[in-house]
Amino acid sequence: MEKHGLAESPEESFYALVSAAGANAETIHALQGVKAPRKLWKLGLPLPGRSDYLYVIANALRQNDVDSASLTIESEAAKQPQNPDVHLVYAQLAKMRQDWITAYGQASEAVALAPDSAYAHAQRSTACYYSRLVECASREAERFQQMHPQDAVAYIVLGHARELQGRFDEALQAYAQAEKLHPGYSAIPAGRGIVFQRLGDLEDAVKAYLQAIRLDEKYVEYRCELAQVYLRGGYTKKAIETLKQAKELAPRAAGHPAGLG
Repeated sequence: MEKHGLAESPEESFYALVSAAGANAETIHALQGVKAPRKLWKLGLPLPGRSDYLYVIANALRQNDVDSASLTIESEAAKQPQNPDVHLVYAQLAKMRQDWITAYGQASEAVALAPDSAYAHAQRSTACYYSRLVECASREAERFQQMHPQDAVAYIVLGHARELQGRFDEALQAYAQAEKLHPGYSAIPAGRGIVFQRLGDLEDAVKAYLQAIRLDEKYVEYRCELAQVYLRGGYTKKAIETLKQAKELAPRAAGHPAGLG
């Protein structure tokens, strides 16, 4: 990437860069859970050639082939060890595989190479969240939010961190702010669902996950979480029906974390 690279323009996130590489709305949807065609991101990035690593990754993800995408970025990281964009893409793909050790390591490389990159801090916060590293998740989320106070994703990441800390009111406040900025992110109600589960408020947790599913019908994990809530509430039949829906969707859906959208 040149001057419009991810590290220098973190508001044009990984998804925008993959979109610039030629990914269609369906691929972007599979990555972040929100349909985000090029016009949404107001991209000014030139389309790379078909040999560009982002183009190769986008094509692999279009076929739900995360393994090939991961091999591509691993090779690219060896070629461009000083490019923070490459490490951020690597971290994102590691998150899709739920390889949190690699995700944390690659996000940390990006932070070291581009300490002023808000998105690098966001990536590291999310990796820390799923690794249950409370202090790291909070510190990096706060840094991201301070750097980009008008970015809905910053408040989603902050909401995750506050939930991990057990500061549930602050988590819900963060999600509310994210919703004001971008009401279409499915990760917002999904985040609320986690908070409500931890509070034991199963009724509101169900409502939150149903809203997340309406926003992103293809993301299997939301149905799995909803099924768990139904089981906790004693609604076994609903849980089984929801898991059947998830199983039907699974072969057609590319996984993506709800963390950064």
